[in-house]
Amino acid sequence: MASRIATVLMATLALTACGTNRATLAPGEAALARYDELCKFLPPDMQSYWFSDWATHPVDGRAIAPQRIARAASDFQSPPHIPGVGKQVSVEVTDYGIGNQAAHEKQRDDTWIADVPVAGHPTWQVRRDSEEGQTWWQAFVDSRYEVSATSRPLLLRALERSGNRASQLAFVPDLSVLADNPSDVVFCRPRPQPTTPFGGPSPTSVLVAQVHPEERRLEVFAVSRQLQIEDYYGMHGDPVIEETVKQDRYYVFSMQFSEPASWHLHLVMLFGTHFAI
Repeated sequence: MASRIATVLMATLALTACGTNRATLAPGEAALARYDELCKFLPPDMQSYWFSDWATHPVDGRAIAPQRIARAASDFQSPPHIPGVGKQVSVEVTDYGIGNQAAHEKQRDDTWIADVPVAGHPTWQVRRDSEEGQTWWQAFVDSRYEVSATSRPLLLRALERSGNRASQLAFVPDLSVLADNPSDVVFCRPRPQPTTPFGGPSPTSVLVAQVHPEERRLEVFAVSRQLQIEDYYGMHGDPVIEETVKQDRYYVFSMQFSEPASWHLHLVMLFGTHFAI
């Protein structure tokens, strides 16, 4: 009897291990599952979601642990004739790792104004001058997460941790196109404005974008054909543009960059309000 119980127990443990093995995850899950704790802070029904997994530059000669970042934004406002992202309704979550209080404290300066704590979490108002002077409310949670929002009510909502990735990305028809380990993944709903201030087309359908860092390549999947993308992005010679092709449920194109990490500006534009694919 003892031998039979041991056999059953070992089999159960083996099945459990298989069920949680990264290799057994459904296509797309491997790329996104590591952001599930961050998604709890994000609201549903936003226009854009951006997930990033990267290591920052060294500070004072010391390497900083990799950070995971999740962003959700909507209601973008385009400042006329000014490059960059305008005001928006947004929540952003940075995961510094367990107990990494020092990484958060390193950022504070005289632009951080202490605010009334929220649910026991230290809270600040932070002015981001590079973003048209928009004020953000920020809280540090569990000595690990920095949660930022563009209004105090939105921060209160984020700190309820009621969000989940399934509802946030329910508008995306197919996640199986995602690689196992892209450095960045962006999801966009169609945006109402027909064009953006610099003449690039705004998304006219659901978009999925992912970065393959080793290949220096940004790959974009669109539910419907996006007009003018090769003409627009091919003007400058870098990145090199691949012609859009139809692949299963998406139209696909990619941009190959000569310099590593130079896709970041394109991701900002894709996620936000200016020229997008």
